[in-house]
Amino acid sequence: DGYIYFHEFGQDDGSTSPASPIAAFIESSPIEIGQGDQFGFVWRMIPDLDFRNSSNPNPTVDLTLEAQDFSGSTFSQSANNNTTRTATVPVEQFTEQTYFRLRGRMLSLRVESSAAGVAWRLGVPRIDVRPDGRR
Repeated sequence: DGYIYFHEFGQDDGSTSPASPIAAFIESSPIEIGQGDQFGFVWRMIPDLDFRNSSNPNPTVDLTLEAQDFSGSTFSQSANNNTTRTATVPVEQFTEQTYFRLRGRMLSLRVESSAAGVAWRLGVPRIDVRPDGRR
C-alpha cells in the first residue's frame, strides 16, 4: 500500500481505523516422543506464556497440539476415533494447566492469537507424556 510499517511497535494494524488485530502464530516442527519407536500419550500441559504489554484486558491465545504416527503423515484423526489427534485449548493470563488426550509418535505445538491488543511471549511449556506402547 506504499507505506513502511514498524512491526515491532504496538500489537495491532494501525493503518486501519479503528486499528485491526494482527493474527500472530508460531508453530514447531514435529518433535519425536522418545526415540520415535514407541507411541506416547500426552495428557497435560503447563503453558509458559507472558502477556506483558497487552492492552487487551483479557488477553488469550490458542495452543494447538497435533500428533503424528509416522514421519510425513498427516495430522488426522485415528481410524477408531477414540483418541483426539488435535487439541486446541485457549490459554488465558492465569491458566495454570490444560488437559487433553493425544497419542502419537511425534508432536507439534502451535501458539496463535487473533484478538486486538494481545501481546504474548512463549517460554518453555511443560508437556506430560507417558509411554503408550508400540504398534
